[in-house]
Amino acid sequence: MNCYRRCRSFVFVSLQFPGWPRVFLRSKDIPPVKGGRGRHPAHAAFAFLLCGFLLACFQNQPVQAQQNRVALQQTAQYLRVTIDEQPFLTYNLAEVIAPPGMDPILNRSGYIHPFHAPSGRVVSGDFSHDHPHQRGLFGAWVKTRFRGQQVDFWNLHRGLGLVRHAKVESTQQDENGIVLVLNLEHVAKHKPGSEIVALHETWTVHVPAQQSSLYYFDVQVRQTCATEEPLHLPPHLYGGMALRGSNQWVQDTSRRAHQQWEREVAEDPQLPPPGMDQIGFEFLTSEGLQRHDGNHSGARWVAIHGPVDGQLAGAALLSHPDNFRAPQPVRLHPYMPYFCFTPIAKQEHVIRPDTGYDAKYRYVAFDGPADREALERLWQRFSEK
Repeated sequence: MNCYRRCRSFVFVSLQFPGWPRVFLRSKDIPPVKGGRGRHPAHAAFAFLLCGFLLACFQNQPVQAQQNRVALQQTAQYLRVTIDEQPFLTYNLAEVIAPPGMDPILNRSGYIHPFHAPSGRVVSGDFSHDHPHQRGLFGAWVKTRFRGQQVDFWNLHRGLGLVRHAKVESTQQDENGIVLVLNLEHVAKHKPGSEIVALHETWTVHVPAQQSSLYYFDVQVRQTCATEEPLHLPPHLYGGMALRGSNQWVQDTSRRAHQQWEREVAEDPQLPPPGMDQIGFEFLTSEGLQRHDGNHSGARWVAIHGPVDGQLAGAALLSHPDNFRAPQPVRLHPYMPYFCFTPIAKQEHVIRPDTGYDAKYRYVAFDGPADREALERLWQRFSEK
């Protein structure tokens, strides 16, 4: 019985049986107050008790939804979800234009950036100077084959393909949160000026109304062939659902530090890998692996964290156990702040017109270092959905 019904029943009984407070308070031997229109002191005590009951009742009600109110803002450029009136995620409907000095071929829509930790710190990256084609929270396949020719939806600078936003199918907001149904297109470019849509993709994004200290949303991915031709996915070391970390985690010295460690560890196997101060960030997988030993391992979830505006913050990606080839292999770059779940890391796959491809993920943003126990609890709840 909820609080409202309990209170209503409490008041109803007191009105129908005015003598019961006297019994309840065991006050039958207390004489009535003279001049008090026959009111018994028990009634005053009862009124005080009722007020206390109501106050305690409402204080004990869940306030999580009020503390973490989610709201949706929509413009011609983006869909933005806020929590407690602070930005959480932005899905880019329109092309985000490359900064001056970068090739316009890098323009892209249909991805999420910025992605904010609860503190407001941005934990996703966009147009980084080392790999500007890796864009926030995104999905793409690499070096595929369509109609006998190579198509690369990930490496925009190659000019062989791209992923773009197509339309907003629906938006919904209620007491359970926000649901966005978004359509995307995987476009093949076999020659300059030609475009063929090879895949239709749908993202069903759910941002729950009630959040915890780790903010999160779920995305269900459905890919189907746009023609009667299949899309071949040869084995490749990366490609799939991805996350590009904060631009503040990019350090010019990270590559040199990692390569030096690789040379030296061959002679000294106990030599620890370079730390966050040299690389700029750290990974953690559900299996306890990190940058130097987790690449292409199977994982339930992957987290990345590092300093943002002077404080640690990070993001994680959780993969559902129903996903294809779960636990899916993960691509952990040894010195660049990006990772992805890539089910084609060790074996090819074909997306066919009669089957399609489905996957479910949960993106998480947090402050501080990655909390393995908290992420595992969040994955356990996700796995039951």
